[in-house]
Amino acid sequence: MTVRVQHARVIRRKLIDRCASAGVANVQGFEPASAPNADTKVFCAIVNGPGRTVPQASSIANTTVWQSYLIYLYLKLPLGQDQRESQVDPEVSDARDTLLSVIHNPIGYGNEVELDPLGAYGEPIRWAPGYFEQEGTKYRAETITPGFVAFNVWEQVRT
Repeated sequence: MTVRVQHARVIRRKLIDRCASAGVANVQGFEPASAPNADTKVFCAIVNGPGRTVPQASSIANTTVWQSYLIYLYLKLPLGQDQRESQVDPEVSDARDTLLSVIHNPIGYGNEVELDPLGAYGEPIRWAPGYFEQEGTKYRAETITPGFVAFNVWEQVRT
């Protein structure tokens, strides 16, 4: 089997670059084990999510895959203030909308990789809000899960 496109690595790198260029500070390609420095209000982590083959888009010669990613967006909650969601959620929503708008642009790997926003080959883009606490610091968190389809990733073995 020949790998034609390092799809997971290419897409993750493009997502990191896109999020950083959109003005999201502290974009990481891994989930941090410790809280970010005290000056960071918003940070973002991008990691590989579940994936699968896509038989309906594959051929006898090549296999197509669908790969999701987990984008964790964290907004540090202000200390000593009322933590009502009405104060924090608009900032998280703005950051999420910015990230979704930049990843909707073509990923830039020819016709080999495409965002699958409506889930034609996998699942549609999802996001889920929540809270996260690390090292005594509370964050408003949002997990965004976009899926991408990578065409002709593996060449089929012929016997």
